[in-house]
Amino acid sequence: MKSSMQRLLAATCLTSGLCLSTAAWSQEAAKPEAKAETGAQDAKAGTSTVTVTARKKDRADTEVYDVSKNPDAKTGTVADALNKIPGVNVDPTGNVTLHGRNVVVYLNGRPSLMLSGDNRGVALKAMPSAYVSTIEVISNPGSRSSSDGAPIININTQRNMPPGMFGSVSARYSTPAGGFDTVFLGIAKGKLSLTVIGSYIDNRMTMRYGSQTTAFDGNGAVSQASISDGEGRSNYHGPFLSGNLQYDAGLNDVLAAAFNYNRGQSVYTNGSHAISTGPNGAVVNLFDQSGAGTYVSESAGLSGNYTHYGQKPDETLKIDASVAHTVSRGSSRGSNTYQVSAIPANTGTRLQGNDRHDDKTGTNLHAEYNTPVGDDQLTLGAEADVEDHTTGSHVFGPAADEASLAVNPLLTDDFRSHQVVSALYATYQREITPRWTVLAGIRGEAVRVSSDDLTYGTRGKVGYARLNPSLFATYVMSPTQKLRFSYTHHQQRPEPADLNPHVVYVSDSSVNAGNPALKPQENDAIEARYEFTGKTWSYDLQGFWRSDDRTIATVSQVIPDPQGLGNIVIRNTRVNWRGQTDAGVTGHISRQVTSKLMFNADATVSQTEMRNPQISGVRRGTHSDGSLSLNYTFPKGDRIFAMYKIAGRTFNSQGYTTGAGQASFSYSHKLTPKIDLDISVNDLFRQTRTVTVIDTPLLQSRFANTHQSPTIMIGLSRSFARFGPPAAPAK
Repeated sequence: MKSSMQRLLAATCLTSGLCLSTAAWSQEAAKPEAKAETGAQDAKAGTSTVTVTARKKDRADTEVYDVSKNPDAKTGTVADALNKIPGVNVDPTGNVTLHGRNVVVYLNGRPSLMLSGDNRGVALKAMPSAYVSTIEVISNPGSRSSSDGAPIININTQRNMPPGMFGSVSARYSTPAGGFDTVFLGIAKGKLSLTVIGSYIDNRMTMRYGSQTTAFDGNGAVSQASISDGEGRSNYHGPFLSGNLQYDAGLNDVLAAAFNYNRGQSVYTNGSHAISTGPNGAVVNLFDQSGAGTYVSESAGLSGNYTHYGQKPDETLKIDASVAHTVSRGSSRGSNTYQVSAIPANTGTRLQGNDRHDDKTGTNLHAEYNTPVGDDQLTLGAEADVEDHTTGSHVFGPAADEASLAVNPLLTDDFRSHQVVSALYATYQREITPRWTVLAGIRGEAVRVSSDDLTYGTRGKVGYARLNPSLFATYVMSPTQKLRFSYTHHQQRPEPADLNPHVVYVSDSSVNAGNPALKPQENDAIEARYEFTGKTWSYDLQGFWRSDDRTIATVSQVIPDPQGLGNIVIRNTRVNWRGQTDAGVTGHISRQVTSKLMFNADATVSQTEMRNPQISGVRRGTHSDGSLSLNYTFPKGDRIFAMYKIAGRTFNSQGYTTGAGQASFSYSHKLTPKIDLDISVNDLFRQTRTVTVIDTPLLQSRFANTHQSPTIMIGLSRSFARFGPPAAPAK
């Protein structure tokens, strides 16, 4: 007789991807969604089972990782799961990278506003990891994906709960402060199944930072310089709620609806000391700064899905629709107390303030039809994305007192944009010979952006259309060896805010200004990969080459301080530069050392070459990253997982950002058959320190940021289950 937990893990939840599982290191062939027939009877176990008609051929553009065997499966989060995938890193703010490249995170094959922008870090830490089926890594996305070309990480959830009810309650508390609690409930009765997740996060963090900035004149002489150092504290707290309702209309039709909601409030304080000097090195400004503020973000989303399974093996029609709204509000007040200032008005204490808002509504409609054509596979799809976005920033002061604060027109702007992206795509996968499989695709995409600067009364329109081809090939050398090849062409689209020409406040020392003439960046990528999969060990080696034309890059310039506070202020503008290339190799090895011990390692080395119009010649830089991990299972089921990750410098058009190392350790122990204890230590050596460097003929800047993040976490998980009799066969 299967245990209730085994039955649960065999068939869990969520068509729309709002309930997730742990990551494991074992890599599988791709297993896209399959036709599920509920109500079949397991003669030996007497339980309800799921009959699956699987895809006949693996997709050639995707690597899929099984995520069911990690020690923190009961109390872990999706962020924990992703950090165990080779080359994937989730930083303390929720930013996800693959070998140093920013990625797009999907849920069940579709983009989600819940996992974008400021929502991503909250959602990844809030959602439990116990119910993810697989995590797909697409390092070189093809024609089915949006044209921006960024790597995709797709989180697939399991489907079709067994009849009855399952629930779990878990709590993780960390030192020096913080933690989160999660409740999961799943109910299945007849043709209906419901899953609900609720979480509450309390995340506290201390950061230390320091900066050095030097500005030069046209002759290379120092015109001004500054040094500052400070400390900040933040406390983020708020609820997260999501749910999914699924209805099996029959053997061939499934309807699903999902919702998500989260609200978070961050309260922060900071203080710093700054000194600036003139051309001769004499002190011109010396002051202490202190500030405090709040930031509130609220998001909600609804989605619906219809899936029809055809009569042919793996014939499916999927229609998805979703709408999501995110709104955020922030307010901060600060003061500078001067000991020395070259500006006569800056004596004693001067006050300043900033209020900002951001509203975004996104609507998506997507349809995809997949059918076999003989032994081949044809996929046709269409989608439309509509995004309305309004942002605003109002800066006040400086002034001697709160009552005298007035709007600074140089740093006040309200901007609105409307973007529509329409796409049609087709892919065709064919087995040329028993060893060769080819997947070819084409995507046509049209973009229309209109903008309206509400402060200055200026409007703009941008529109363009592109065709993007892709080609993937797989060669089976033997039952244990494969070769994979791929080529893709994409565009990186400018964000609507990048087109806003007016100055937008970021901080007292940094502002942004857009560029209405900014064009899409053209990307070409080629990858070649060798894979070996044995009984007790596997490894792969991949080479890649990527080239960008009309590279979208940032230009930073020193401008006069719009607030008159005595800061060196840097204005950042996005422009098109000549080009950039990246080439390198990635390797990964996995070894089952004993029946209880698993070892994994991966590493990447690449070289970046950029042509910067501000600098003669070609600027080059070498990037490397890697990780080592050990997973040991004790005879009674306890587990230990230890990992060390290191990331090297990542290069950009003006400089680089240093990497950091991070060690983590976790231990899982079953206190009772239904209660699990999980202990983890993250950032064991406190190495989460990054330095961002700008090095151009007119500007040299260095900004260091150290996260004093919580290091020790203790979690408890309590599960309960009540299963009913097998469901009657669907009619």
